[in-house]
Amino acid sequence: MIGDMSLLPLGQVSSMGGKAAVQYVRKAVDLALSGVFQGIATAPVNKAAIHKAGFHYIGHTEMLSEMAQREKAITMFMVDKLKIFFHTRHMSLQQAIKTLTISGVSDTILLAGNASEAIGYEKVLLPWQHLISCLRKRDVWRRRGKDSHSRL
Repeated sequence: MIGDMSLLPLGQVSSMGGKAAVQYVRKAVDLALSGVFQGIATAPVNKAAIHKAGFHYIGHTEMLSEMAQREKAITMFMVDKLKIFFHTRHMSLQQAIKTLTISGVSDTILLAGNASEAIGYEKVLLPWQHLISCLRKRDVWRRRGKDSHSRL
């Protein structure tokens, strides 16, 4: 953490600012995991400063996932009753389309369902399970048992 804020160069990309951003997120994760509070709301961070400080994160989600020691995390936006979960992030549309697979989308749908239930929404998974089942059947039929990571 930054002890003397006057040392932080304001309005400039700096390794000090990047290091501080990661340290503050780390502190929030540690407090949440220890039960001090139940959630974290993040503000924008300067990714160039984070990279300048020597960290490899491409965004908050990857940072939070690693710090919480989870294989995968998911970003959710809420707009009134609308909940939006991101399957791909920080890439062009063309790249996103190329990365889509049946198993990857299935995993994201399950993760979004689990996340929804964890924050108090009831049985949101049921219709998604049907979609996953249909996608996997389509994939098996189309690929005749070849790898389950086939593209959509």
